Amino acid sequence: VIFNESLLHRPELGPKLVAPDPQAMDYNSYQHFIAHNLPPESPNMYGLHPNAEIGFLTNNAESLCQSIYRLYTLSQPAPANGGSGGGAGGAGGAGGKDGSKDGATAKAGAGGGGGAGGGAQLL
Repeated sequence: VIFNESLLHRPELGPKLVAPDPQAMDYNSYQHFIAHNLPPESPNMYGLHPNAEIGFLTNNAESLCQSIYRLYTLSQPAPANGGSGGGAGGAGGAGGKDGSKDGATAKAGAGGGGGAGGGAQLL
């Protein structure tokens, strides 16, 4: 077992972090020390390169954006007809190419166009 006696004499635990004297502190003093004296976390504190934090923060930001997008898509109402179609469509014609009102003779594009259901429908 390797023991370093200097650990008992207020060693430096990290950059700008000297261990408190355990003989002079009680529980409330330790709470105060932790709340007010700990330095901000940084890669240097853990012996890492200063740029090590960039990858960590990038991954966290990507994960956050994906979560927000998933929540956004889940909050959107589902289409009433089970799918979306083309565009808003046109005003529509009188019917088929020959002017009849029979929807069965209408060809795609001759009538109203896209809309929420998409395309011309046979009636």
